[in-house]
Amino acid sequence: MSIMKDIKRCPKCESVEGYFIKQTVSGKINYRFNFDGSEADNGDMHDHLEYKGGSVAYCLKCKKRLFRMDTK
Repeated sequence: MSIMKDIKRCPKCESVEGYFIKQTVSGKINYRFNFDGSEADNGDMHDHLEYKGGSVAYCLKCKKRLFRMDTK
């Protein structure tokens, strides 16, 4: 996923923290444990989830809409 607009900070609040995208996630996971109760390797648990959205970037600090993501 690439950024359509090259910006280094939020034009409204001047934050350099970064940005986020909003997504809807659906599906089921198997959260695995070892028999001693510790967490097992769950690195692939998100592999079969369905993600929708995420086409608009928002400032992490002020939540202002920043730019549209290029999903090509």
